[in-house]
Amino acid sequence: TNKFLFWFACLESPAMEEPKENFEENSTPHCPPSNRGINMPSEGSFNSMNSLNNHAHNDGLHEVSRLTFGTSIIMLCNIMIGSGILNQGQVFSDAGIIGTTVLYILAFCMIWLGSVALIEAAEALNLKGTQLDFSYLASITHGKKGSNLADGSIVMLNFMANLSYILLISTLASSLLQYWSGNETLILFKPYFLAVVFTIFFIFPGCLARHFTNMPSFAYMGLTCTTLVMLVVFIYGPPDGKKYRAMDETIVMWDWGQMFRKSGSVIFALGFTAASFHVYLGISPRNVKEWKKTLTLGLFFGAAACYSTGIVGYLSFRSATSGNILDNFDGVLAQIATILVIVHLIWYTPMEFVILRHSFFQLCGMEPLKVPFKLHWMVTALLLSLMVFICIVLDGTGVDSGDAFGVILDLSGGIGGAISCFILPAMIYRRAKSDGYLNVPCKILFGFGIFMAVSVPISTVIDFSYGE
Repeated sequence: TNKFLFWFACLESPAMEEPKENFEENSTPHCPPSNRGINMPSEGSFNSMNSLNNHAHNDGLHEVSRLTFGTSIIMLCNIMIGSGILNQGQVFSDAGIIGTTVLYILAFCMIWLGSVALIEAAEALNLKGTQLDFSYLASITHGKKGSNLADGSIVMLNFMANLSYILLISTLASSLLQYWSGNETLILFKPYFLAVVFTIFFIFPGCLARHFTNMPSFAYMGLTCTTLVMLVVFIYGPPDGKKYRAMDETIVMWDWGQMFRKSGSVIFALGFTAASFHVYLGISPRNVKEWKKTLTLGLFFGAAACYSTGIVGYLSFRSATSGNILDNFDGVLAQIATILVIVHLIWYTPMEFVILRHSFFQLCGMEPLKVPFKLHWMVTALLLSLMVFICIVLDGTGVDSGDAFGVILDLSGGIGGAISCFILPAMIYRRAKSDGYLNVPCKILFGFGIFMAVSVPISTVIDFSYGE
């Protein structure tokens, strides 16, 4: 209740006056004002949620809620575990068990390195308050081009992510309603109609939240639904899979070609570097040591959830594993799991969307937390409408929703994820701390990102061209 009242008060209260300091000469026009004169409290000064909320006002972040350690980890896990977890069974099926395990180890290490590099670069430059932003940091180290690349990659990655969520919600809801009614021709049960209905009445209201840290209840609800879906796969996957898999079917252990393509899906499932500062702003105390602890635990739990769901799903259904693991289930069980996924995505989509809109506003040269509500509302409606339009086009072309879902994850993770999670963090750190202890690892991170950004799109296009 206290969190909710604080969030509501933030929406209604007038903006507090920012500290009046001069801009540095190299500041870009859209960069937020400096807050380096803010007095940060000591580690032991946070005795209650009220003190966290008061500190949010003291450092100039009037729309940002401070989070407890547990809530920070939950929100970090939730921003990782989106629709990507449903595709991990197919990753194992295509790339093999050993191949996928290698992909997970590489992705875990590189995503952890990229996120830590960003926060350490911000600390080296002594950024405070509203300056703790991916785009602002990129603008300091690489000018306007750097900030545009940061915001552009985040917009691309999160737009594709939200598109996949709306596509999944509409197709799953359509299959449920058609099964229950026995009517597959009624327009009310078509995916394109349901995409409009769910977006307007369920997704749009949540997307109006100003900042990522205002949405802990969304994370709790979303993660609860995800856990229940995982239990369905763990408990009912092996017995249900007997009718799909042949008894003598060989288990795929390694496929080099598919590893390149499916690495995009793994990066999509685990990647959250674009949201690093959004979570970092909410942790307390706000420092590198606390961030490393939160990051390591959140990334470990998120990766473990995706990996375990994927390998159990693959071993259950083998070569018949669908791009959306729920397509392999039928009957009452499938219906329950489908409802859980729909509910999860309804709660989850606004969290990704808030990050998308934040970078979109910065790409347009505006301060996201100070945009008038009317423009805030209109841009939210415009971006969601574009996603719905693409979903309608995909439905009209007759492309299989599972295939479209997999390709969207591969491409968005391979291109947008590689730029925002690997390439940019490496570039920013090496410019901010040229003599830092992560300088050599960041060279490896940069090379890994370039390789992913090139190899994933090429392998995806080749496979798609050959109808695979």
